[in-house]
Amino acid sequence: MFDVTDQPLLIEPLVSVVTRSSSGAVAIFLGVVRDQTRGRQVLYLEYEAYREMAIPKMREIADEIRRKWKVDEIAMVHRIGHLEIGEASVAIARIATRPWQPAPTPSTASKRPCRSGRKRFGPMAKSGSARAPANTNDS
Repeated sequence: MFDVTDQPLLIEPLVSVVTRSSSGAVAIFLGVVRDQTRGRQVLYLEYEAYREMAIPKMREIADEIRRKWKVDEIAMVHRIGHLEIGEASVAIARIATRPWQPAPTPSTASKRPCRSGRKRFGPMAKSGSARAPANTNDS
């Protein structure tokens, strides 16, 4: 399952897509809109994507994850539109039949390439509204 949606993200569909009878755990990464970045207060974010290019790019990233960390199943969904602080922007679920293998922890093995790869989802843009930090110098 790879998707771009304007609806709130749900974890359960991702979990059901990746779960196999041979898996003992599902690792989930949920990226949320935070209230600050680079010292500036974030008010909200706006995500846009060209779905026809973003989804194939997500599949490419998943293939890279499978090769690198022997992940069996992976699913990703990215939200577009206006997102408020605390709302989920990306959800990733993954399983491996041998999660005890020496590798990054289950959560980092699923999120590290995805988080950096998220910037490569094709024509996907993020913008928002932020305020500069208040000046604390009283001179």
